[in-house]
Amino acid sequence: LREMRKIVDVINSHHKTQLLYEEFPFSGKYFVRHREAISSDFLKRLGLEFKGCIIGALGEPAIQNQGYIKIIRSAVEKQLDLKVLIRPFTLINPKKSPLRGLNSGDINLTLFREKPHIYGEKPALSLFEGKNDEIGIEFQTLYARRIESDLQLILRYISKRYQGAVTLVLGRQYFPHSSQIWEKLFWEKIGEHSNLKGLVLDYSAFLRKLFSEAQGQNLIICPGFTGDYLSALLTELTDGPLLAHQCQFNEREQFLAEPLHGPISSLKDHSRVSPFAALLTLAVSYLMLDMRGTGRLVRDSILKAYENNWLTPDMDGSMSGSAVGDFISAWIDKMLTEGI
Repeated sequence: LREMRKIVDVINSHHKTQLLYEEFPFSGKYFVRHREAISSDFLKRLGLEFKGCIIGALGEPAIQNQGYIKIIRSAVEKQLDLKVLIRPFTLINPKKSPLRGLNSGDINLTLFREKPHIYGEKPALSLFEGKNDEIGIEFQTLYARRIESDLQLILRYISKRYQGAVTLVLGRQYFPHSSQIWEKLFWEKIGEHSNLKGLVLDYSAFLRKLFSEAQGQNLIICPGFTGDYLSALLTELTDGPLLAHQCQFNEREQFLAEPLHGPISSLKDHSRVSPFAALLTLAVSYLMLDMRGTGRLVRDSILKAYENNWLTPDMDGSMSGSAVGDFISAWIDKMLTEGI
């Protein structure tokens, strides 16, 4: 979070629109000291006073029981009533991708989906897939209503920030009935946005397209278990779990953004861990705040750091995380000063 603050402070010094933030102490140390993971007072304030919440790397390798992390995340998710999940995937280091012939930044894909646990019914959905009895029909009706709500949120978010093609990726072979519901509602809802064009692909067809045309911005909606498979694959095709991050939002576009790498215990000196995942989390947060150009600038600064070999030991470099943060903040300051 220290490197995140550097970037925010530099950007604030150039913009009339200030990103105001407040830090809270919830962590492993807080949990040990106070015997609670998160305070009820903070949760009340969160829903009323804040547009979003960024969670840093909460893991404390020295604390054996990491259960407090789940408590913090679950409490924030419940308080904000988060509905939809965004997973951005950007290729930073082409050497870590099994795809050959790519350059840094060539994969720039954003995956949208329903929150995976929001249908604690997912196993039930498989059980009722295609069932025509009364219980099965009722369940699928409720599922369709949920899909409609999620699609409205996703497409409204995309339409405000992008234009062009949106691809719905489905696992028709494995989930024919739920795929049919998603496709029907997708075509209905995307027709409400004149700046968007829809495309529906099977999972295998999408992968063939991705492998042959990896370059460029891609906006993908991929639900259910198919979304699980695609998220895992795209993580490996880009830079692996070390740079994974995500954002969840609700109907009011309040959000929770966080890196997903968890506690990093392989390096004794944590100051030598890359800040890239945290800064990618900051980039998607700016996007949520309708500051798309700023979010893109933060992402581009990370690509610039890679190109200039400003890398930490966990990314096969020799720099400290603080030094990398200094380079990125200086580069952003230069770009904003020059009006680029």
